[in-house]
Amino acid sequence: YAPTTCDTTMGAGVVFPAGGKASNELCKIDGGRRYMAKGQTDLAPTFSCVARLGVSGNLQLGEALTAALQPEINKLGGCNSGFLREDALLMVTLMSNAYDIEGAPTGSNGTPAAWTAAVRAAKNNDLESVVLLNIGDTTVPGCHAKDRLCQMVKLFPYALNREFTEDKYSEYFDEATSLVEQACAEFIPP
Repeated sequence: YAPTTCDTTMGAGVVFPAGGKASNELCKIDGGRRYMAKGQTDLAPTFSCVARLGVSGNLQLGEALTAALQPEINKLGGCNSGFLREDALLMVTLMSNAYDIEGAPTGSNGTPAAWTAAVRAAKNNDLESVVLLNIGDTTVPGCHAKDRLCQMVKLFPYALNREFTEDKYSEYFDEATSLVEQACAEFIPP
Protein backbone atom coordinates (compact mmCIF):
# COMPACT_ATOMS: atom_id res chain seq x y z
CA TYR A 1 0.00 0.00 0.00
CA ALA A 2 1.39 3.39 -1.02
CA PRO A 3 0.32 6.00 1.58
CA THR A 4 -1.26 9.25 0.38
CA THR A 5 -1.53 12.71 1.92
CA CYS A 6 -4.94 11.70 3.27
CA ASP A 7 -3.28 8.99 5.39
CA THR A 8 -1.63 11.73 7.47
CA THR A 9 -4.46 14.28 7.40
CA MET A 10 -6.28 14.68 10.71
CA GLY A 11 -9.97 13.95 10.22
CA ALA A 12 -9.52 11.85 7.09
CA GLY A 13 -11.02 8.39 7.18
CA VAL A 14 -8.49 5.68 7.98
CA VAL A 15 -8.18 2.92 5.38
CA PHE A 16 -4.93 1.31 6.59
CA PRO A 17 -4.76 1.23 10.39
CA ALA A 18 -1.09 0.71 11.27
CA GLY A 19 0.83 0.12 14.47
CA GLY A 20 0.63 -2.01 17.59
CA LYS A 21 -2.65 -3.93 17.87
CA ALA A 22 -3.95 -2.32 14.64
CA SER A 23 -5.32 -4.37 11.74
CA ASN A 24 -2.17 -3.46 9.72
CA GLU A 25 -3.93 -4.08 6.44
CA LEU A 26 -5.77 -2.15 3.75
CA CYS A 27 -9.47 -2.18 4.68
CA LYS A 28 -11.66 -2.92 1.67
CA ILE A 29 -14.07 0.01 1.66
CA ASP A 30 -16.35 0.11 -1.38
CA GLY A 31 -15.85 2.81 -4.01
CA GLY A 32 -12.33 3.76 -2.88
CA ARG A 33 -13.88 5.93 -0.18
CA ARG A 34 -12.37 6.56 3.26
CA TYR A 35 -15.72 5.88 4.97
CA MET A 36 -18.39 3.20 4.76
CA ALA A 37 -21.83 3.91 3.33
CA LYS A 38 -25.12 2.05 3.13
CA GLY A 39 -24.68 -1.19 1.22
CA GLN A 40 -21.01 -1.66 2.17
CA THR A 41 -19.85 -5.10 1.03
CA ASP A 42 -18.85 -7.37 3.92
CA LEU A 43 -19.80 -4.72 6.47
CA ALA A 44 -18.80 -6.60 9.64
CA PRO A 45 -15.24 -7.53 8.59
CA THR A 46 -14.71 -4.14 6.94
CA PHE A 47 -15.84 -2.30 10.07
CA SER A 48 -13.65 -4.59 12.20
CA CYS A 49 -10.65 -3.78 10.01
CA VAL A 50 -11.22 -0.02 10.23
CA ALA A 51 -12.06 -0.06 13.95
CA ARG A 52 -8.82 -1.84 14.93
CA LEU A 53 -6.83 1.41 14.97
CA GLY A 54 -4.28 0.15 17.49
CA VAL A 55 -2.71 1.66 20.56
CA SER A 56 -0.13 4.03 19.10
CA GLY A 57 -2.28 7.09 18.41
CA ASN A 58 -2.98 10.29 20.28
CA LEU A 59 -6.11 10.99 22.27
CA GLN A 60 -7.32 13.77 19.98
CA LEU A 61 -10.81 12.49 19.27
CA GLY A 62 -12.55 15.84 19.76
CA GLU A 63 -10.12 17.56 17.45
CA ALA A 64 -10.27 14.74 14.88
CA LEU A 65 -14.08 14.89 14.87
CA THR A 66 -13.96 18.62 14.21
CA ALA A 67 -11.37 18.17 11.45
CA ALA A 68 -13.46 15.44 9.76
CA LEU A 69 -16.37 17.86 9.37
CA GLN A 70 -14.55 20.81 7.81
CA PRO A 71 -15.62 21.87 4.29
CA GLU A 72 -12.12 21.50 2.80
CA ILE A 73 -11.81 17.80 3.68
CA ASN A 74 -15.37 17.04 2.50
CA LYS A 75 -15.40 18.93 -0.80
CA LEU A 76 -15.13 17.16 -4.16
CA GLY A 77 -11.58 15.81 -4.33
CA GLY A 78 -11.07 16.13 -0.55
CA CYS A 79 -10.04 13.17 1.59
CA ASN A 80 -13.64 12.56 2.74
CA SER A 81 -15.37 13.66 -0.46
CA GLY A 82 -19.10 12.86 -0.26
CA PHE A 83 -19.01 11.94 3.46
CA LEU A 84 -21.20 14.79 4.73
CA ARG A 85 -24.59 14.96 3.06
CA GLU A 86 -27.50 17.27 3.83
CA ASP A 87 -30.02 14.52 3.09
CA ALA A 88 -28.55 12.00 5.56
CA LEU A 89 -28.08 11.45 9.27
CA LEU A 90 -24.52 11.52 10.57
CA MET A 91 -23.51 8.58 12.79
CA VAL A 92 -20.40 9.29 14.87
CA THR A 93 -18.64 6.60 16.91
CA LEU A 94 -15.84 7.57 19.29
CA MET A 95 -13.76 4.84 20.95
CA SER A 96 -11.00 5.29 23.51
CA ASN A 97 -9.95 3.70 26.76
CA ALA A 98 -8.56 7.00 28.06
CA TYR A 99 -9.71 10.62 28.42
CA ASP A 100 -9.16 13.39 25.88
CA ILE A 101 -7.73 15.65 28.57
CA GLU A 102 -7.47 19.41 28.11
CA GLY A 103 -3.87 20.61 28.17
CA ALA A 104 -2.39 17.10 27.88
CA PRO A 105 0.37 16.73 25.24
CA THR A 106 -1.79 14.21 23.38
CA GLY A 107 -5.18 15.88 24.04
CA SER A 108 -7.39 17.81 21.64
CA ASN A 109 -7.49 21.53 21.20
CA GLY A 110 -10.91 23.02 21.87
CA THR A 111 -13.72 22.23 24.26
CA PRO A 112 -16.77 19.95 24.25
CA ALA A 113 -18.91 23.02 23.41
CA ALA A 114 -16.63 23.96 20.49
CA TRP A 115 -16.62 20.41 19.11
CA THR A 116 -20.41 20.32 19.37
CA ALA A 117 -20.63 23.68 17.58
CA ALA A 118 -18.50 22.27 14.73
CA VAL A 119 -20.84 19.30 14.36
CA ARG A 120 -23.88 21.59 14.51
CA ALA A 121 -22.41 23.85 11.80
CA ALA A 122 -21.57 20.86 9.57
CA LYS A 123 -25.15 19.58 9.87
CA ASN A 124 -26.96 22.87 9.10
CA ASN A 125 -27.48 23.74 12.78
CA ASP A 126 -29.42 20.51 13.34
CA LEU A 127 -27.96 18.31 16.10
CA GLU A 128 -31.02 16.09 15.77
CA SER A 129 -29.55 14.85 12.48
CA VAL A 130 -26.59 13.36 14.39
CA VAL A 131 -26.34 10.14 16.39
CA LEU A 132 -23.30 9.94 18.64
CA LEU A 133 -21.91 6.83 20.35
CA ASN A 134 -18.99 7.29 22.74
CA ILE A 135 -17.33 4.09 23.93
CA GLY A 136 -14.87 5.27 26.53
CA ASP A 137 -13.78 5.24 30.14
CA THR A 138 -17.23 5.97 31.57
CA THR A 139 -16.82 4.05 34.82
CA VAL A 140 -17.72 7.17 36.82
CA PRO A 141 -21.51 7.73 36.95
CA GLY A 142 -22.33 10.75 34.80
CA CYS A 143 -19.00 11.96 33.47
CA HIS A 144 -15.57 12.13 35.06
CA ALA A 145 -14.49 15.78 35.37
CA LYS A 146 -11.61 15.12 32.93
CA ASP A 147 -13.69 13.16 30.39
CA ARG A 148 -14.39 15.83 27.81
CA LEU A 149 -15.83 13.37 25.26
CA CYS A 150 -18.41 12.16 27.76
CA GLN A 151 -19.27 15.80 28.50
CA MET A 152 -19.68 16.52 24.77
CA VAL A 153 -21.99 13.55 24.24
CA LYS A 154 -24.39 14.96 26.82
CA LEU A 155 -24.92 17.97 24.50
CA PHE A 156 -26.50 15.80 21.75
CA PRO A 157 -30.16 14.73 21.71
CA TYR A 158 -29.38 11.29 20.22
CA ALA A 159 -26.30 10.03 22.04
CA LEU A 160 -24.92 7.26 24.23
CA ASN A 161 -21.96 7.09 26.61
CA ARG A 162 -20.87 3.50 27.17
CA GLU A 163 -17.97 1.86 29.00
CA PHE A 164 -14.97 0.61 27.00
CA THR A 165 -15.74 -3.12 27.30
CA GLU A 166 -14.92 -5.20 24.23
CA ASP A 167 -17.45 -7.96 24.88
CA LYS A 168 -20.29 -5.39 24.85
CA TYR A 169 -19.56 -3.65 21.54
CA SER A 170 -22.36 -5.44 19.67
CA GLU A 171 -24.81 -4.47 22.43
CA TYR A 172 -23.70 -0.85 22.15
CA PHE A 173 -24.10 -0.83 18.37
CA ASP A 174 -27.57 -2.36 18.73
CA GLU A 175 -28.47 0.51 21.09
CA ALA A 176 -27.01 3.03 18.64
CA THR A 177 -29.02 1.44 15.82
CA SER A 178 -32.18 2.03 17.85
CA LEU A 179 -31.17 5.68 18.24
CA VAL A 180 -30.57 5.94 14.50
CA GLU A 181 -34.08 4.62 13.90
CA GLN A 182 -35.52 7.20 16.32
CA ALA A 183 -33.52 10.03 14.75
CA CYS A 184 -34.44 8.90 11.25
CA ALA A 185 -38.14 8.95 12.11
CA GLU A 186 -37.79 12.62 13.09
CA PHE A 187 -35.31 13.69 10.39
CA ILE A 188 -36.52 16.13 7.75
CA PRO A 189 -33.81 16.79 5.13
CA PRO A 190 -33.27 20.48 4.25
